[in-house]
Amino acid sequence: MDTPDGPSDLTQGELNFASNLREMRIRDGLSQDALATKMQELGFDGINQMTISRIEKGQRPVRLSEARALAYLLNAGTEQMSSPSEEARAISELFDSLRRIDELEKTIENMKIEILDNVSFSQHALMLYDEHIDDLDFLLSPALRERVEQGRKRLQSYVDGGYKQLMENVDNNLMEWFGGVRESDDDSEH
Repeated sequence: MDTPDGPSDLTQGELNFASNLREMRIRDGLSQDALATKMQELGFDGINQMTISRIEKGQRPVRLSEARALAYLLNAGTEQMSSPSEEARAISELFDSLRRIDELEKTIENMKIEILDNVSFSQHALMLYDEHIDDLDFLLSPALRERVEQGRKRLQSYVDGGYKQLMENVDNNLMEWFGGVRESDDDSEH
């Protein structure tokens, strides 16, 4: 197999690695020099910008330990980097999607924790209201008294279990959305 710079004794997997190395390096916004520096930091003192350039051009084979380190630095696997570019992109997008789902799950979990934290805060707010405002509500204008009382009822409803409904709504909406995605995927197969 020939490369733009002349004949190559590299296997197809090694050529794929070279091509994917360049694509992933560029995707991550790294120069050849920056990637070489990262390799040196991992203990690959013989890797410099020229070495990276030669690997990317298919002029120099990549050693297994180098391949593993390069894949690690580019958040990929050696199999992914040895696959044809389209397959590598598909695999990369798959893992990006999984990462995004993990982040979404963490965000949802944090929302639920925040809802529960807010229950405690709301209980404290109701206690303060009952201790300080309830007896003095005659000092409030009728319009403000009405707004405060509506707010207190809403807060009491939240503390009495409304927060559970809020969490259920989050779960149900997610299930509906994910279920809708699965159904539309199933529909497209028919």
